[in-house]
Amino acid sequence: MSRIIITIIVLVLVDTLTAGLLWYGYTTMQTKKSDEAKQQEELREEATKREKLNALSRSIALAEEDRKLLAKYLFDPSEENQIRFISQMEALGASTGASVTISSLALSGNKVHAEFMLKGTWPEIYHTLRLVEELPTRTEVNRFSASRSASGGQENSDEWSGNLSLDIISLRPTQ
Repeated sequence: MSRIIITIIVLVLVDTLTAGLLWYGYTTMQTKKSDEAKQQEELREEATKREKLNALSRSIALAEEDRKLLAKYLFDPSEENQIRFISQMEALGASTGASVTISSLALSGNKVHAEFMLKGTWPEIYHTLRLVEELPTRTEVNRFSASRSASGGQENSDEWSGNLSLDIISLRPTQ
């Protein structure tokens, strides 16, 4: 009998140990499953973020061409760009044959005010004015006056002189 009792005690201990191991394995597997579920959710979130980032990158790439096109129409009022604008205006005059000279250039508020003196024949001056109106930046011609020059006492002279006053309104914010 003592052998049967020892066998029963050993079997109860083995069963208890086995039950303990099974309980430990079950709880460990539950923890692993919940960790796996969390990681899968994080992977789905990262995949969604990646898709959104790719879509944003494509949108930026598509908008870049439009941004470059739009940048032509905006004027950065920095000193370097003011000099470039003056050169551009003088080049307009050179392309039409008229002489374009800057009288004044001033930055005030959200406008750049410029005044130019023009000299040349009427078609040259008029063509220069038309080209100024076609500049990509938003310009507002405030005043344009032209008069025939009496050079050397000739009243039928073909020389004209004029003044052009304009404001550049399409300013790009300075950074």
